[in-house]
Amino acid sequence: MGNPKHYKVFIVESEKMYSFMLGFKLQYSPDFEITSYVSGGQCIEHLYQKPDIIILDYKVIGKNLQEVLALVKERSRSSSVILLSDLEELSMLQELQNENDCDFLIKEKDSTKQADLLIQLIKNNIERREVKNREVKRKLITVYVMVALILAALGVFYLEYTA
Repeated sequence: MGNPKHYKVFIVESEKMYSFMLGFKLQYSPDFEITSYVSGGQCIEHLYQKPDIIILDYKVIGKNLQEVLALVKERSRSSSVILLSDLEELSMLQELQNENDCDFLIKEKDSTKQADLLIQLIKNNIERREVKNREVKRKLITVYVMVALILAALGVFYLEYTA
């Protein structure tokens, strides 16, 4: 049996207690490697680690949210983003979700329940990304086969034409 895949998860949350509680609950899943940051700048500095998931507080400190999202897209294209926010930013979150292809979750006082929701959302994100990767690979294989067939046909045509 192969080694289980570990997914790198960044938590970017300025409320240290909330971040600690989420990280504490998430660390018990053997699938996740959790790293926490208190600012968007710290997260950006560590994007070279290519996190699978970034849980990002809407009120990220250090840089504005749109700047952080743009840098994540630029430097770690394969990372999925889950925005965390209070209920009052709901319309802005929905707009950001549509613009940036990310999910969002409304913060709750019960961080245990929140962590359970996040685990499910993370797993859904990973599954969706893996399905997308399989589809891309399947399409690439189809293109390679078509190109190979075309090149083979051109080679046969060339040999017949020159003979």
